Amino acid sequence: MGPADETTSSMSADPTDRDMSGDPRDGDMSADPADADGSGMRGLFGDDLDRERSHVMRLVRHASDGWAEAMRAHKLAPPDAGFAKRLRNLSEAATTEQVAWEHAHEVGLLWRPVPGAERAAPPYELRPGTGRRGPDELWLRFDAAVTTLNRAIGGSSAAEVAAAFGEIAEAAGDLADAVELEDTVAREALERTRSRGAA
Repeated sequence: MGPADETTSSMSADPTDRDMSGDPRDGDMSADPADADGSGMRGLFGDDLDRERSHVMRLVRHASDGWAEAMRAHKLAPPDAGFAKRLRNLSEAATTEQVAWEHAHEVGLLWRPVPGAERAAPPYELRPGTGRRGPDELWLRFDAAVTTLNRAIGGSSAAEVAAAFGEIAEAAGDLADAVELEDTVAREALERTRSRGAA
Protein backbone atom coordinates (compact mmCIF):
# COMPACT_ATOMS: atom_id res chain seq x y z
CA MET A 1 0.00 0.00 0.00
CA GLY A 2 1.62 3.15 -1.15
CA PRO A 3 0.93 6.87 -1.19
CA ALA A 4 -2.12 6.51 -3.41
CA ASP A 5 -4.02 4.65 -0.67
CA GLU A 6 -5.36 7.70 1.12
CA THR A 7 -7.21 7.76 4.41
CA THR A 8 -8.70 10.77 6.18
CA SER A 9 -9.05 10.33 9.90
CA SER A 10 -6.74 12.51 11.94
CA MET A 11 -6.08 16.09 12.96
CA SER A 12 -6.00 18.75 10.26
CA ALA A 13 -2.76 20.43 9.37
CA ASP A 14 -4.23 22.56 6.60
CA PRO A 15 -2.44 25.92 6.94
CA THR A 16 -5.68 27.73 6.11
CA ASP A 17 -7.69 25.90 8.79
CA ARG A 18 -5.66 24.82 11.77
CA ASP A 19 -8.18 22.44 13.28
CA MET A 20 -8.92 18.74 13.52
CA SER A 21 -12.21 18.67 11.63
CA GLY A 22 -13.55 17.71 8.24
CA ASP A 23 -11.49 15.27 6.18
CA PRO A 24 -8.63 16.05 8.44
CA ARG A 25 -5.60 14.13 7.33
CA ASP A 26 -4.03 14.53 3.93
CA GLY A 27 -2.06 11.40 4.51
CA ASP A 28 -2.31 7.66 4.61
CA MET A 29 -0.72 4.46 5.71
CA SER A 30 2.01 3.08 3.52
CA ALA A 31 4.13 -0.01 3.45
CA ASP A 32 7.66 0.01 4.71
CA PRO A 33 9.75 1.91 2.11
CA ALA A 34 12.11 -1.05 1.97
CA ASP A 35 9.22 -3.19 0.72
CA ALA A 36 7.02 -0.59 -0.98
CA ASP A 37 5.43 -3.02 -3.43
CA GLY A 38 5.27 -5.92 -0.99
CA SER A 39 7.23 -8.19 -3.35
CA GLY A 40 9.77 -9.28 -0.78
CA MET A 41 7.14 -10.29 1.75
CA ARG A 42 5.02 -12.03 -0.85
CA GLY A 43 7.92 -14.37 -1.49
CA LEU A 44 7.73 -15.47 2.13
CA PHE A 45 4.02 -15.35 2.89
CA GLY A 46 2.26 -15.46 -0.47
CA ASP A 47 -1.00 -13.54 -0.57
CA ASP A 48 -1.66 -13.69 3.17
CA LEU A 49 0.07 -10.39 3.89
CA ASP A 50 -1.79 -8.64 1.07
CA ARG A 51 -5.11 -9.86 2.42
CA GLU A 52 -4.19 -8.76 5.94
CA ARG A 53 -3.11 -5.33 4.75
CA SER A 54 -6.33 -4.93 2.77
CA HIS A 55 -8.31 -5.80 5.88
CA VAL A 56 -6.34 -3.28 7.93
CA MET A 57 -6.92 -0.59 5.31
CA ARG A 58 -10.66 -1.20 5.61
CA LEU A 59 -10.38 -0.86 9.39
CA VAL A 60 -8.44 2.37 9.04
CA ARG A 61 -10.93 3.86 6.59
CA HIS A 62 -13.81 2.93 8.87
CA ALA A 63 -12.01 4.55 11.80
CA SER A 64 -11.29 7.57 9.61
CA ASP A 65 -14.97 8.09 8.86
CA GLY A 66 -15.91 7.91 12.54
CA TRP A 67 -13.19 10.33 13.58
CA ALA A 68 -14.11 12.86 10.90
CA GLU A 69 -17.79 12.66 11.89
CA ALA A 70 -16.91 13.25 15.55
CA MET A 71 -14.78 16.26 14.61
CA ARG A 72 -17.53 17.75 12.44
CA ALA A 73 -20.02 17.37 15.27
CA HIS A 74 -17.81 19.46 17.55
CA LYS A 75 -17.13 22.06 14.86
CA LEU A 76 -20.78 22.56 13.92
CA ALA A 77 -22.23 22.24 17.43
CA PRO A 78 -24.55 24.86 18.92
CA PRO A 79 -23.27 26.16 22.27
CA ASP A 80 -23.37 23.48 24.94
CA ALA A 81 -26.10 21.31 23.38
CA GLY A 82 -25.23 17.64 23.68
CA PHE A 83 -21.67 18.41 24.74
CA ALA A 84 -21.25 15.26 26.83
CA LYS A 85 -22.51 13.07 23.98
CA ARG A 86 -20.12 14.70 21.52
CA LEU A 87 -17.25 14.05 23.93
CA ARG A 88 -18.39 10.43 24.24
CA ASN A 89 -18.53 10.07 20.46
CA LEU A 90 -15.06 11.58 20.19
CA SER A 91 -13.73 9.09 22.73
CA GLU A 92 -15.26 6.17 20.85
CA ALA A 93 -13.92 7.43 17.50
CA ALA A 94 -10.44 7.80 18.95
CA THR A 95 -10.61 4.26 20.35
CA THR A 96 -11.53 2.96 16.90
CA GLU A 97 -8.57 4.84 15.44
CA GLN A 98 -6.31 3.39 18.12
CA VAL A 99 -7.31 -0.18 17.32
CA ALA A 100 -7.01 0.34 13.57
CA TRP A 101 -3.52 1.76 13.82
CA GLU A 102 -2.41 -0.95 16.23
CA HIS A 103 -3.36 -3.45 13.52
CA ALA A 104 -1.57 -1.31 10.94
CA HIS A 105 1.60 -1.41 13.03
CA GLU A 106 1.33 -5.18 13.41
CA VAL A 107 1.36 -5.72 9.64
CA GLY A 108 4.23 -3.28 9.07
CA LEU A 109 2.33 -0.29 7.70
CA LEU A 110 3.40 3.28 8.33
CA TRP A 111 1.60 6.55 8.92
CA ARG A 112 2.28 9.23 6.32
CA PRO A 113 3.55 12.34 8.18
CA VAL A 114 1.26 15.37 8.13
CA PRO A 115 3.17 18.61 7.43
CA GLY A 116 2.47 21.28 10.03
CA ALA A 117 0.64 18.84 12.31
CA GLU A 118 2.08 20.32 15.50
CA ARG A 119 0.20 23.57 14.79
CA ALA A 120 -3.18 21.84 14.44
CA ALA A 121 -5.94 22.76 16.90
CA PRO A 122 -9.19 21.04 17.89
CA PRO A 123 -12.63 22.47 17.05
CA TYR A 124 -13.45 25.70 18.86
CA GLU A 125 -15.55 24.21 21.68
CA LEU A 126 -12.63 21.95 22.66
CA ARG A 127 -10.02 24.71 22.83
CA PRO A 128 -8.73 26.35 26.02
CA GLY A 129 -10.31 29.65 27.00
CA THR A 130 -13.69 28.97 25.42
CA GLY A 131 -15.69 28.26 28.58
CA ARG A 132 -15.62 24.52 28.00
CA ARG A 133 -17.38 22.62 30.79
CA GLY A 134 -15.76 19.98 32.95
CA PRO A 135 -12.93 19.77 35.50
CA ASP A 136 -9.83 21.79 34.65
CA GLU A 137 -7.52 18.88 35.43
CA LEU A 138 -9.29 16.69 32.88
CA TRP A 139 -9.04 19.41 30.24
CA LEU A 140 -5.32 19.71 30.94
CA ARG A 141 -5.03 15.99 30.21
CA PHE A 142 -7.04 16.43 27.03
CA ASP A 143 -4.86 19.34 25.88
CA ALA A 144 -1.74 17.27 26.52
CA ALA A 145 -3.26 14.38 24.55
CA VAL A 146 -3.95 16.71 21.60
CA THR A 147 -0.31 17.83 21.68
CA THR A 148 0.83 14.20 21.76
CA LEU A 149 -1.39 13.29 18.80
CA ASN A 150 -0.21 16.27 16.77
CA ARG A 151 3.38 15.23 17.40
CA ALA A 152 2.65 11.61 16.48
CA ILE A 153 0.94 12.41 13.19
CA GLY A 154 3.91 14.53 12.21
CA GLY A 155 5.96 11.34 12.18
CA SER A 156 5.52 7.95 10.53
CA SER A 157 5.13 5.51 13.42
CA ALA A 158 1.75 3.75 13.39
CA ALA A 159 2.42 2.56 16.95
CA GLU A 160 2.89 6.14 18.20
CA VAL A 161 -0.24 7.29 16.37
CA ALA A 162 -2.23 4.44 17.93
CA ALA A 163 -0.97 5.28 21.42
CA ALA A 164 -1.77 8.97 20.92
CA PHE A 165 -5.33 8.19 19.84
CA GLY A 166 -5.58 6.06 22.98
CA GLU A 167 -4.72 9.09 25.10
CA ILE A 168 -7.38 11.16 23.34
CA ALA A 169 -9.91 8.38 23.90
CA GLU A 170 -9.22 8.16 27.62
CA ALA A 171 -9.19 11.93 28.18
CA ALA A 172 -12.37 12.55 26.18
CA GLY A 173 -14.12 9.63 27.88
CA ASP A 174 -13.31 10.95 31.35
CA LEU A 175 -14.53 14.40 30.31
CA ALA A 176 -17.76 12.91 28.98
CA ASP A 177 -18.34 11.22 32.36
CA ALA A 178 -17.70 14.48 34.22
CA VAL A 179 -19.91 16.61 31.98
CA GLU A 180 -22.72 14.03 32.10
CA LEU A 181 -22.59 14.21 35.91
CA GLU A 182 -22.73 18.01 35.81
CA ASP A 183 -25.73 17.82 33.48
CA THR A 184 -27.50 15.36 35.77
CA VAL A 185 -26.96 17.52 38.86
CA ALA A 186 -28.12 20.67 37.03
CA ARG A 187 -31.20 18.91 35.67
CA GLU A 188 -32.18 17.55 39.10
CA ALA A 189 -31.70 20.98 40.69
CA LEU A 190 -33.92 22.58 38.03
CA GLU A 191 -36.61 19.96 38.53
CA ARG A 192 -36.62 20.54 42.29
CA THR A 193 -36.87 24.29 41.79
CA ARG A 194 -39.82 23.87 39.47
CA SER A 195 -41.49 21.46 41.91
CA ARG A 196 -41.18 23.95 44.76
CA GLY A 197 -42.56 26.72 42.55
CA ALA A 198 -45.58 24.63 41.62
CA ALA A 199 -46.34 23.68 45.23
